[in-house]
Amino acid sequence: MICPKTADNSIAEELYAFVHEWKKQYNNWNVLDGEQWETEVAQTAVNQGSEFDNDIRELLARDDIQCRQDICEAEYKKARSLLENPTHERLHRAYDLMGNLASQFDYVPAIMWMGDFAENALKNMRQAAFWYKKAADLGDRNGARCYADMLMTGNGVEHDTQLAMHYYADAADKGVPEAAFVIVEYLRNSGDEENAMKAYLEAYHGGYAPAKTRIDQMNNDWR
Repeated sequence: MICPKTADNSIAEELYAFVHEWKKQYNNWNVLDGEQWETEVAQTAVNQGSEFDNDIRELLARDDIQCRQDICEAEYKKARSLLENPTHERLHRAYDLMGNLASQFDYVPAIMWMGDFAENALKNMRQAAFWYKKAADLGDRNGARCYADMLMTGNGVEHDTQLAMHYYADAADKGVPEAAFVIVEYLRNSGDEENAMKAYLEAYHGGYAPAKTRIDQMNNDWR
């Protein structure tokens, strides 16, 4: 059982809203599909030069920019601002900035944005899995949970239950109650009811309300 993503994963929710608004405004959904999208992004970069590189040089010259984190936050803020009033050109620019932040600077918010965009806008599950794994391996709990979901379903990657459990455990240890719930469902289906009950309680007290249904069911079964 894969739990639905909750408000804790707000990047995805914002992306859904943006994509639907963009589609309504331009009525050209195919521009977000596969190779055509990548070609257009590359062409935009050629036409405009390297906006990202220019931005980095300008940021390094500023007195208020003190470290790598400052650079990432400033450029990420710019990329997000481009999406506030999206046009075809602004969307390409934002995608290019996010991609550079994700690949060159390993900036986790940008990596997660790239994963969400690949999954929900481009419908490119293999690319989404790549970004989610990258975020997870850099220590991000939501990246671990999203990559575990893909491993569990075989969506974009080869199905691997044991590896999925590894990433779910990582996410659960970092405070994602939905991940703890998936682990406990696995335990329960495997017949380990004692540890399943402990994990259900942990998920419930961690803020995942649906776990209460399973707790009540198991208590009734034990009577």
